[in-house]
Formats: sequence, structure tokens, C-alpha cells
Amino acid sequence: MFKSKLIRNVSKERQFLTISQGPVNKMIQAKLKAQQKTIEALMYAAEQRTSEGPSLLELLSQNLSLERVVQQKPKSCSAREKS
Repeated sequence: MFKSKLIRNVSKERQFLTISQGPVNKMIQAKLKAQQKTIEALMYAAEQRTSEGPSLLELLSQNLSLERVVQQKPKSCSAREKS
């Protein structure tokens, strides 16, 4: 989240740069604006992916733990029935 704020602040500073109003400069300004929108969209998508919940590694670990529990359940139930 800190990186996106930093990038947004840098982009705002770029907007205040004064460029003369020739047709080439207007084209450059349009490209800069489009690039900034792309950067903001990519940063938003990255932030959403990282804040959605557990990582794939955490999910794998949870699944393995649950698998072990499920494997042990029948053994413990049959042991109780025998006693």
C-alpha cells in the first residue's frame, strides 16, 4: 500500500510540470496521463490480490493439515469402538 501511495504522489508531481502547449507536447501529456492510469490500475489490482486473504502456500498447508485429521479420524473411531 505504501508503494502505491508513493507512486501516486510522484505522478501528482509530474502533473504540475509545465510543458509548452505545442501539438507534440500535448501528445506527450496524453501519453503520460494514459501511463499514469495504467500504473494506478495495476497497483489497485496488485493491492486487491494481496489483501484478499490467505496465500496459496497457506491454503496448501491448511489442506494438508485437514487431510491428516481426516486420515486419523477413522483410526481413532475404530479404536474407540474396540475398547
